[in-house]
Amino acid sequence: MRWLIALLLLAQVSLAEQVTIITWNLKWFPGGGKTSTPAERIVHMSAAKDALMGVSPDIICAQEIRNWQAFAELASIRPDLVPNVVSNYRDSPQGGAISIQQVGIASRLPAVGAWSEAFRVAPESPPRGFSFVALQLRNGSHLLVYSVHLKSNLGDQTENFARREEAADQLVAHAAKMEEAYKPVAATVICGDFNTDPSDARFAEEKTFSIFESAGFAWPWRNTPLADRVTLPTDGRFPDACFDGFVVKGDMRVVSCEALPIDGVSDHRPVKLVLE
Repeated sequence: MRWLIALLLLAQVSLAEQVTIITWNLKWFPGGGKTSTPAERIVHMSAAKDALMGVSPDIICAQEIRNWQAFAELASIRPDLVPNVVSNYRDSPQGGAISIQQVGIASRLPAVGAWSEAFRVAPESPPRGFSFVALQLRNGSHLLVYSVHLKSNLGDQTENFARREEAADQLVAHAAKMEEAYKPVAATVICGDFNTDPSDARFAEEKTFSIFESAGFAWPWRNTPLADRVTLPTDGRFPDACFDGFVVKGDMRVVSCEALPIDGVSDHRPVKLVLE
């Protein structure tokens, strides 16, 4: 009987599937600035590739991506990493030129659905939008992943809070529809640059993370000290911050969530989430 139990336990371990997701705001990628030179873009691309090569993620969710071509070149760090979607929103909810700060998702898992949308125009219109992909796991269930870049902290903070909250409302509503469409769902993950931190006193009046949590999403860093999760190191003007990361909903277990100590490629650090 003991050997049978041991075999059953081994079988359960072998069926477990771990998925590593990286989210990274790459800062006007490639180039590091709005008016970067071709030479600066080459250097930036090379540095980002080198950094991600050492992580070997299953899924990359990136923000501030110039276009599909740039993201596809970044994803080429491993041959089975396929770009699934790159957004194509404009500079403002009212229109304007195509932004060169898009969000994208690439994965080595089979995609059964992928697209992007600009956030809908609302009384407090959020800028930018989101990319979404539905991925199939080995057991036939689905992993739903969003890459987002919410409103920055430039300008009036009350308006910034409202725009991030509106974006969270729209994401939660969209996720609910996708969870119905792609049953069974093992987990839904929303990740990216949230530009806010629910544990930071500067954002005490903001409800963005409360909206996620009310919809069943959990923030893996809820009890982690700031010193262990800095994603935007101080530049001398503002203190260390944790603006990048994940909210997760579903049956998959969070094995780990960590900010990787990679500096010099972007002003943000990448964050790695491992699900099982």
